[in-house]
Amino acid sequence: MKGFESWRGDLSEVIGRMLEVAIGHRPIKLLVLNDRIAFGLPRDGKMAGEVLKLYRPMRPKARLVAAGLSGAARCGLHGLVGRKIEGTGPCEISWLRDSGELGFLGCNPSHGIRAVILSRDHERGLKVTKLAIGGRHGSLRDEAQKLDQFSEQHGGISSLGGLEEGPDWTAFWTKFYAKPGPRKMRGEVVPLLEKWRSDEVVRLGSVDWLARAIEGVPESMGGKLRELILRRALVHGDFAPWNLRWDEEDLVAVDWEWGCEDGVAGLDLGHGLVAEAHLVEGLSGEKLIERVLGQASEPRILKHLRESGWEDLRLWLFFILLLHRSKWQSRMEQELQFLG
Repeated sequence: MKGFESWRGDLSEVIGRMLEVAIGHRPIKLLVLNDRIAFGLPRDGKMAGEVLKLYRPMRPKARLVAAGLSGAARCGLHGLVGRKIEGTGPCEISWLRDSGELGFLGCNPSHGIRAVILSRDHERGLKVTKLAIGGRHGSLRDEAQKLDQFSEQHGGISSLGGLEEGPDWTAFWTKFYAKPGPRKMRGEVVPLLEKWRSDEVVRLGSVDWLARAIEGVPESMGGKLRELILRRALVHGDFAPWNLRWDEEDLVAVDWEWGCEDGVAGLDLGHGLVAEAHLVEGLSGEKLIERVLGQASEPRILKHLRESGWEDLRLWLFFILLLHRSKWQSRMEQELQFLG
């Protein structure tokens, strides 16, 4: 299959494969928002509204668009827009063949075709299927294995329902959590993070992947970081509001592609606070530092960081930014200079 880089591009081959693998004979209205985001909405307005909940935009303009689509779905008007697509036979994913209506959120085209599918099972209700076609679709197998392993040992993680693979696709399904999590990183996320924190402690410099982030750092900061004694923890890797859902009164984290057991407490919290400040609010430099340190001083968050071994908040944020500059390809040099 040829490379897929944009949902706005030529969709003929892409949609044809989506029909074969996941959608089958069910009619879908395709709405393309931009290069990275597309929706496949079912006829049923209530079901279409649930599909739209898969999308958690943080920026005001995107939130306005999502609200407009949700309103149209509630009124049954979503069927008046978009392009109708419909296959002629059953799909390849077994648990979707007998499902009722379904819809999908398409995303991350730079990695091949990626979609999150919501389907209604006649016996088990709603389920979420994560699908990858082409590209690095085998990475979903790794994520499914992490879910299966992590959910048995830790709370706040949905268990794996099933995993299947085809010649050019991988898919797995989990429970659907309809209620979005908090829109902001506040103290209410702490109970979830504490479920992943161990009583065992480790020296930061002894954890290979964390020690590599310190390489080249001036000894005035690098030496302190290497000798820190911190509590071990399961790390989500992309801990942010858009990956959090409510399960009754408890928070659950979804999307475990970057999950890692060989981590330390405080990394996920730092990631979420910096992501919110940098990616959502567009802050940088001293303003970003002030915002994150201010939020980290909230009593519940501060207590969590202290108990995890982070006594110096500026040192903690310095290390979080070191990790971010490699992951986001955003060097964060200005922020690191302020803290260093």
